Amino acid sequence: MPMLLYEFNALKDDEKAEYVWEHGKHVLNYKGRESSFSLYITPDFYAEFELKEDKIINIRSFKQGALLDLYIDRVDLTKLINE
Repeated sequence: MPMLLYEFNALKDDEKAEYVWEHGKHVLNYKGRESSFSLYITPDFYAEFELKEDKIINIRSFKQGALLDLYIDRVDLTKLINE
């Protein structure tokens, strides 16, 4: 059974990362001004990893809204469909 968003949010960061790497699918990477970001999709939500100097500094999770809107133009849906 997939983990729900509120269950995920209650985890420690290392547990969040482990869950996403085991149950998520990588969508894309992009570089911001000061950090880089990796977006993953799980059965119930999206997870965004913010990295600085190859270290995870923040993990955000969401189902919709402004964070997801940042990715809309960057996602190649054919990649997701064909895998």
